[in-house]
Amino acid sequence: SEDRWTQFWQKIDRYGFYYIKKRSHPIQQVIYNASDKIRIAEYKSKKAKQIASKKEGITAPKGRKKGTKNKPRVENPTASFRAFKIIFNKITALITATCPNIKISYLIVDTAYGTLAYYELSNAVKLHIISKFKSVASLHFPFEKNATAKRRPRIYGAKIDTSLLADSCLKKVQNDQDYKTETYQLQAYAKNTFGQKLLNIVIQRKTRLSDGKVATNIWFTTDLYLDFQTLLDYYSLRFQIEFDFRDAKQHFGLSDFKNYKEQNLTNFVNLSFTMCLIAKVQLAHYRKTFNAPKLSIIDLKLIYKARFTAKSILKLVRKDSNTIFNEQFCEQFMPQDLINVT
Repeated sequence: SEDRWTQFWQKIDRYGFYYIKKRSHPIQQVIYNASDKIRIAEYKSKKAKQIASKKEGITAPKGRKKGTKNKPRVENPTASFRAFKIIFNKITALITATCPNIKISYLIVDTAYGTLAYYELSNAVKLHIISKFKSVASLHFPFEKNATAKRRPRIYGAKIDTSLLADSCLKKVQNDQDYKTETYQLQAYAKNTFGQKLLNIVIQRKTRLSDGKVATNIWFTTDLYLDFQTLLDYYSLRFQIEFDFRDAKQHFGLSDFKNYKEQNLTNFVNLSFTMCLIAKVQLAHYRKTFNAPKLSIIDLKLIYKARFTAKSILKLVRKDSNTIFNEQFCEQFMPQDLINVT
């Protein structure tokens, strides 16, 4: 019932887990093994040879070599996919076990994760992917079938030119000061990444009126019936991840640590993001306790610093009740968090 759902979300809110309030929570670091390092080295070597050949004017022949056979399909071998799969399976199993009535429909991922391998993993638990393509992505319209044609119909039609989109696909036009934003929605194929899987594509063209310069962004989802506004709203939540990196760099030493050994570096990175997670849980508590929704990590650090100083002062006062009234109290006070103190 609606009342039970309200009580459930209030309980989550009480313990500081603000998943429904557009916040992210860091979980795990990606670790590369020996096979990953070999694969990355081979890729870099191949890329360097291609660049060298291009500079010399040597171009590789198009298409497959004669006699080449199809290779058996293997699972994505990257460390990123392994970490993603482990975390994804753990989280989905936890949600299913603890909250069986919650229905999750979408998985929002970065551009690098917007591929067929990640879609198949999420589709196994009936989740649709929402992600983003690069502005130079190769997209194709579905081929328009001819009823009189006798041969097998093609799948991919004409390639999409983002500068020449039909007015029938236009969903929204917005003028904001010096910019004009046009939003289009259509169905298309991205054969290089999703093969024959039809996608729901949203293309946004932002034109600067002063000089006519155009910036193009392309989003997509595997849900063919999701409207463009909801898609954009959901994908905007992914930017919360960038705030985790900002907080780790600004407050917990991720940008200036001096470790260089692999194990020490791994420990420090994980510690930085763990502190981000703890800080978020603490902030959720204090924001509710003090009714201060804008409380920041800097405020949280000041709170703990003030409490630590207050405890140090009280220790001195307990020794001599007249200490607090002594004019030389400030000169005699020695903080307990100094690095080099005897």
